[in-house]
Amino acid sequence: MTTKTIAGQEHRFRAFQISERDLALLAALAGFARERLPSLLPQLHEQFAPWPEIAKALSQPQVHERRLAHWIRLASGDFGEGFTESARSLATAFHEHGVPIYAVVICHGIVVNALIAELGLDQRRLTSLSGRWRRTRLDTGIATRAALSKAAQFDLELLLETYALVEQDRRDATRRQIEAFEGTVRDVVSAVGSGAVKVESLAATMEAVVGETSAQAFKAVRTADDASSNVSNVAAPRRCRRCRRRLARRSRRSNASSPSSARSAGSPRSSPPASTSSGLRRRRSPAARIRPRWARRRMPMRSAS
Repeated sequence: MTTKTIAGQEHRFRAFQISERDLALLAALAGFARERLPSLLPQLHEQFAPWPEIAKALSQPQVHERRLAHWIRLASGDFGEGFTESARSLATAFHEHGVPIYAVVICHGIVVNALIAELGLDQRRLTSLSGRWRRTRLDTGIATRAALSKAAQFDLELLLETYALVEQDRRDATRRQIEAFEGTVRDVVSAVGSGAVKVESLAATMEAVVGETSAQAFKAVRTADDASSNVSNVAAPRRCRRCRRRLARRSRRSNASSPSSARSAGSPRSSPPASTSSGLRRRRSPAARIRPRWARRRMPMRSAS
């Protein structure tokens, strides 16, 4: 709903000097308007050829129906209840179909001139009514033409004012839509910003978790290194003792195979004693090592020379 109030009919009647006689003269044209206008308005479409935007809009059924109903009321002087709504309906149809506001003036001029010509109220015909015996008819024709012109001006002003109100309503509706869209965009941006903050916080938390996990892994690696070092330290003495035992055995074997030990052992054919006071095991010759067990049992081993 618009906040601007359209001036009342009585103020317009005074502004355009529309009298009761004018309304009566227009009411006498009601039959003519209902019968002739439905065919007259389509015939006038070719006169709008220089203005394609007007001709295109007037050819639309929705626009034509509202325009015809409004012009019937206008030519009949039916300015009572519902006339303002009819003007608003026609102005809305013009605005919705892209008819510019100057088209309203052009449309009124063409239709009014056509009505005057159809009613025989043009200047040429009125001049032909001169004469004393045609004075009454001439006066009626002049008054009817004046009443029709006043009604057209009255309706033109109403349509222009209504057209401006329709445009204002459309601008207000567009502004509300834009404001609603901006509010939606702000909400979306706010939600995205909040989501970004949450993501940033989550990323920081994940970074802290990763850092803590890395620290724990580093500690675990150090603990494993320390445990490995301890195992190595414990196993080192055992390896050292084994090494010393091996060296001692090698030393004893080398001493047993030396020439001095062979001379002290007697002749080569004599059998070595079964055991010695030192408790050393008898060293076998390399040949005895590769002999099979049955040969070792039958043949006595020779001492190393």
